[in-house]
Amino acid sequence: MSRVRLRGRDELLTEVERALAQGDARIVTLWGPGGIGKTSVAQATLARAADRYDLAVWVPLARARTKRDVLEATATAAGFSVARVKSEAAALEQLVARLDESARVLLVLDNAEHLIDVVADVSRALTTGAERMTLLVTSREALSIAGERVVPIGPLGLPSPGSDPRASDAVQLLLERATAAQGRPLDAPANVLAELVARTSGVPLAIELCAARLDLLTAEELLARLPAAPSILKTGRRDIDERHRSLVACIEESVASLDDAQRELLASLRAFGPRFDVRLVEAVATAADVLDDLSTLVRKSLVMRSEGASGVELALLVPVRDFLLERWALDDALVLRHARAVVGRAEHAASLVGKHEGLRALHELAFLSHDLGLVVDRLERHASSELGGLAARALFALRPLAAVQGPTSLVAELAESLLSCGAHLDDLTRARVRATYGDALRDLSSFAEGRAAVEGALEALADIEPRGAAVADALFVLGRIATEQGDFAEARRSLSECVELAERSDAPVLAGLAMSVRGSASHRLGALEEARGDYERASRTLSEAGDVHGRAWNEMRLGFFTYDLGSPTEALSLLARAREALASVGDRRLAGYARGFEGNAHRAVERHEAAAEAYRDAIRTMREVGDVLYEAVFEMDAGIALLASGDASGALASFARARLREDVYQSSLLDGYEAVARAFVGDDHEARAIVARALESAAPSVARDCLSVHARTVDVLAGRADGDGVLDASTTPRTEHERIATRLWSRARVLREPPVEALVVAGDRVRPPHGAWIDLAARASLAGLVRALVSARRDSPGASVPHEALIAAAWPGERISRDAAMNRLRVALSELRKMGLGDVIARDAGGYRLRTEVMVITEDFVVPP
Repeated sequence: MSRVRLRGRDELLTEVERALAQGDARIVTLWGPGGIGKTSVAQATLARAADRYDLAVWVPLARARTKRDVLEATATAAGFSVARVKSEAAALEQLVARLDESARVLLVLDNAEHLIDVVADVSRALTTGAERMTLLVTSREALSIAGERVVPIGPLGLPSPGSDPRASDAVQLLLERATAAQGRPLDAPANVLAELVARTSGVPLAIELCAARLDLLTAEELLARLPAAPSILKTGRRDIDERHRSLVACIEESVASLDDAQRELLASLRAFGPRFDVRLVEAVATAADVLDDLSTLVRKSLVMRSEGASGVELALLVPVRDFLLERWALDDALVLRHARAVVGRAEHAASLVGKHEGLRALHELAFLSHDLGLVVDRLERHASSELGGLAARALFALRPLAAVQGPTSLVAELAESLLSCGAHLDDLTRARVRATYGDALRDLSSFAEGRAAVEGALEALADIEPRGAAVADALFVLGRIATEQGDFAEARRSLSECVELAERSDAPVLAGLAMSVRGSASHRLGALEEARGDYERASRTLSEAGDVHGRAWNEMRLGFFTYDLGSPTEALSLLARAREALASVGDRRLAGYARGFEGNAHRAVERHEAAAEAYRDAIRTMREVGDVLYEAVFEMDAGIALLASGDASGALASFARARLREDVYQSSLLDGYEAVARAFVGDDHEARAIVARALESAAPSVARDCLSVHARTVDVLAGRADGDGVLDASTTPRTEHERIATRLWSRARVLREPPVEALVVAGDRVRPPHGAWIDLAARASLAGLVRALVSARRDSPGASVPHEALIAAAWPGERISRDAAMNRLRVALSELRKMGLGDVIARDAGGYRLRTEVMVITEDFVVPP
């Protein structure tokens, strides 16, 4: 048999060959569902391993119907016949004897599942009677006999999130087969190809049949048809076994091997999403022997088993699920049983989020999330008041998962769907769904829309339950949205009312969280003592309630407050502790916030590399959980760090990525920093226009104070004002943004009027302390030395620049001996000393450096002594 090249099966083939060679199992069964590629793997294995056996034969069993058929097919493949032997026992004895004549024998028994008991008996007899015989069996069901080693055959690899779909094995096979069938490359968008192979679950037969259908349909058209009509996957190719010319026929053959109870159980599994487990099946199915029948479905490869985060997980391949839904439509009774089971488990898990069991609870919610979505989606077609209530409960149970791990869009989409089916919700439930919708929109940074939804919910609740728990929940959401919008007075009013209602209804966790957010609003409004009091009270309340998550959330806010008030070292300790606690209960979003705030604290003490690393971590997490607002906020913070360290161009690149919506207060801060960065790179006209627009729109808050400073900085750099009186003489900068703004203004003043005691570098011009300007434009090597020394002074004060680095900066690309280079370096440094830089440059064992007691000013930055 010629060698067979299989896509994506190299590791599997190696595993099969190893199993055959080890000898501890003389029967190796390739086990998997129909169409998964068992026959192809067996053919490739035979081609690769045949030369290691005296006799290696292929035995096709697809048409065998009896034990006699199996014996005759095996003998014929081995080159002799047992057709005239009267009894099966005698035929088996002769078969064993003839095969035992060869020193080493490999028999490949292909397609054994329809005669599994017969093949098991024959295999046992063959390996017992012929000691040097090895069997390779392909089957949808294992033989389950002594001496058997089972090698599961899984689907081809599907595209992973964020990767190029065309690089996956499944898409590669689709492209290969479609091109071969059509005689031209398949032209389809990558995302369509990814979705198409996802509907096949990576089953090679399904992929090949998809490729065959692309002769008349585009990839988009085929994708649209597949869920409702899996029977369209068929081919008329004559070189393919009849059983594999249709995907439905392949599945039907497996279903036909079940008894009535097993078939009924399989049909009930169509209610589930991509993953389920034994507990869910037991809650939904009506069969008496669920465990036994479910084991049979797994054994026959109709249900896939895997190890998940919380134990054994089960799944239907998408083609099998589509087949079941095509044959048996969902009925109302099954839909309700499914909804009750899924929602009941999800509500229990949601009640544990934020506690010590929180991480396990989030795993449980993630496992149930798709099925919770199905509960909501099915309301339109299976409408009833009971299902409406269950759908709303599914939404509320999902909220904690989406809030801390994403995707943030999931709850918003489901809430919108529920509200469109509002006739099946009572008034109180509809109002709660609307408030949840507003909260989800807040997560998506759609603050105006979210606020409108929550205010609508509060208006409805005023007539239903004016002082109830639902009102307190909605007020909490409104307070959070108002805080992000910069409407701090409204935020404090809503949150104060929330605290009052929560305390009255004995809801300490909600009360503590509302105190913490109110502390943030007071902090942003400048009411610092009130903010501190709220944070401290929230900490006590949440600790007494035993809420690990809420306590860590408040500690994160307290850390930000502490940093902003000028204690970055203390803040780092608080933030690191909060981040670890948040991560321990699975809150990726808030742990990401804490990491970004750590970047701010590092920035405050000029730990530039640590700050940059923290911002990168935070931005990546925000992108993964879908938090658009704080992805932009941390991009802005990273840009501020670059601007503060003198890299105005790098800051502008970060600011361009920080696309903040105009309805959040941080957008005014971003405008101010962008204006200053543009002024530092010489774009004075645009800088003045940006800061003027921002001052017109900024709310009276700390943002306006910062913008006033930024406006003076822009004027100084544009040569339009001296910048005196930037802040009121009696006012000390209260927040980190005010401190940074003041430092930028100071640097601008220094750049415009550098003090005589400073070393000033402007392009190729240098002014030594107390000296005159020197033009080095014609002395490139000297200019390179100065630039290298200045960069080191900025990045690593006190550190020497090694000789080799100085030589490379002065004479880049030149190849000269070390002695000659060192001689050049000494001559060049001597010339710089003669020009007046002798008191600035110091020498030590490691190389040369600029003295740390000298202020260094360039066009981009100021390095103080």
